[in-house]
Amino acid sequence: MEGALDDNFGDAPGFYATYVSVVALSAALVLIPGAPLIPILYLTQALNAVLLLPLLVLIFRMVRDADLMGEHVSTGWEIWAEMATIVLVTVSVALLAVFALPWV
Repeated sequence: MEGALDDNFGDAPGFYATYVSVVALSAALVLIPGAPLIPILYLTQALNAVLLLPLLVLIFRMVRDADLMGEHVSTGWEIWAEMATIVLVTVSVALLAVFALPWV
């Protein structure tokens, strides 16, 4: 299923159905009276950080693929910067898990 926000509904009905469902579910969750909004905010950002890791690894593999990137392939200091970013996010997620687990 391929789609983007600049496509019209007829071109990407599955994409828009998924998109509208996620937005509606999110809105319904935060509109529940008495819902703990601050913990919801923290949990969504923690989930965002955890899901960022596989995405960063995928991007790292893509930018080092000469067949895919051609002359724009990452070399030298760019590879080190990408690896440092992955390590920093990994350490951050690990620390988040260490400090959040006693609260659960």
